[in-house]
Amino acid sequence: QINQCIVRVDNREGLFDQICKIAVDFGKFHLAWIGTVDEKARIITPASVYGAGADLIRNIQIPTDDVPKGQGPSARAYREKKTVVCHDIRNDPGMGPWIMLADQLSYQSAASVPVFFNGQVACIYAVYSVERDFFDEEEIQLLNEVGLDLSFALEVLHREQERRDAVQQLQQ
Repeated sequence: QINQCIVRVDNREGLFDQICKIAVDFGKFHLAWIGTVDEKARIITPASVYGAGADLIRNIQIPTDDVPKGQGPSARAYREKKTVVCHDIRNDPGMGPWIMLADQLSYQSAASVPVFFNGQVACIYAVYSVERDFFDEEEIQLLNEVGLDLSFALEVLHREQERRDAVQQLQQ
């Protein structure tokens, strides 16, 4: 489903929206979001959110620094440049600042995958489940593949935008 989406969608916002929707509709996740990294502000903010609790997640800001609110999977995935899984949100010390929100939404486990652009982490793809220990090796491998696919898609979209800009300049 995600590969088909990457082929069909021709803009970043639409891509992010569709990827999150696919994760919930087909991936059995209860919430999915893609957060963009603001290097200057040192935060990750959701660009697209889909699923149960989307309204509560839409306006969060996650610091990328190694601070209490930056110990969850998304900030760690950013800093470590690899997929980070939280198998049991309630008992993960890094989730302390986020437990109330997770409890409110009944989320038990989460995974965050870095998405790269030009060699840097540009986005975080995060998914949540109401089941503890939801993420097995097969799930993690699939999420890693989605991260690679999204990284590829961002590169393709960027090159296509550069091409469009060049055509427009030639026409002017």
